[in-house]
Amino acid sequence: MASYCHVDFDVALMPAGVKVVSTFGRAELPVLNGHYCTVLGASNMQCYQSLQAIDSSQFKDDDIVFLTSMTAERVVAYGQWLRELVGKTKCRFGLYAHISSEVDDTLARDIRRSGLPLSDDSFAALDEVVVPNEVKRSMYRYLFASIPDDQLERFRVFYEEPFPNRNFIDLAQKPGLRFIYLHSLYPGGECDDRAPSNQVNIACLGSGGLGGDGVSKGQHLLAEIVGSVSERHPGITFTLQLGNRFATGNMTDIQRQQRTLLAQCRNLSIHEGLLSCEAYCSLLVHSDLMLLPYGPRYRHIMSGIFDDALYLGKVCIIPQQSKMALWMDRHNLDFPMFSEWDASSIIAAIDDALTRLPFYQRQAQAAQKIRRESWARNNPIDVFS
Repeated sequence: MASYCHVDFDVALMPAGVKVVSTFGRAELPVLNGHYCTVLGASNMQCYQSLQAIDSSQFKDDDIVFLTSMTAERVVAYGQWLRELVGKTKCRFGLYAHISSEVDDTLARDIRRSGLPLSDDSFAALDEVVVPNEVKRSMYRYLFASIPDDQLERFRVFYEEPFPNRNFIDLAQKPGLRFIYLHSLYPGGECDDRAPSNQVNIACLGSGGLGGDGVSKGQHLLAEIVGSVSERHPGITFTLQLGNRFATGNMTDIQRQQRTLLAQCRNLSIHEGLLSCEAYCSLLVHSDLMLLPYGPRYRHIMSGIFDDALYLGKVCIIPQQSKMALWMDRHNLDFPMFSEWDASSIIAAIDDALTRLPFYQRQAQAAQKIRRESWARNNPIDVFS
């Protein structure tokens, strides 16, 4: 049996046999019912108070306690809590750390610089400040320093950088600590074998559950893209999600603006607001092309939607300068890509995808095989055995 503590996502996303021990709701913070869910606004102090409320005596020796959403806003709280907890229990711990985005590893900055020192009670001072990269690195060092050298076998660190990199071990300063790539967990079932159709559906999501801000994921370009592609390819349908968990009405102003502009488009289905786990899975299954019109931020981080689409063998339209494109290149595979972050370049990539769809579908099938083999190796329960 495995226990999740401080979990902030839908119960439907968890592996069989897992129970919820604590959620952000204990700290009077919103619980997100969706996919790839993180509550980025939770401070270290709020997180620590919620963790302290957990009765650690319920953790049995054979339990695995998964700590999720370990971003800079709360990573010191986890480190402080682990320092207090590790000697009181014999359970094992899975740490879900968003290391690649938090420390900007791909920017080629020196990961070994010391940054600012942290003491055991320093997390309270971090609640009201914007945390620069060097401080983020120090915070992660503090987290990993909370793991005693003679207890490393009890821990696994799950991270979102898809390529093994010595810098992660250097950051942890724990050469024996095991790092495992596991960006997202597709919670749905297998794809149904649908009858062949001449109609191609292109899907674009702000995000599975959290929702994009309307800019970093290219949603400000959607009306122009959909309008142009629909005119040139009348048989194409689009399914779009416009949603953001932190915006009034679950949509940003940019998304509402795009919604108005899209009102005149035909063959279009729009999900306003957030997606449930079931709706997210259904949308993935029933899409033929997954449009990811993402901006420069994705040169340095991976996409959970991309991972989930690969798991289902879906063709993705992606930025040429991105971690997604690098993943494809490392495996000698090809997807339709756009070189510039503008509507005309993205439209050209869609045209390419439609022209060479059978080829790209074969590439997606090869990527699916790799993705599923990776899941089989990195199953978060099995890696402890």
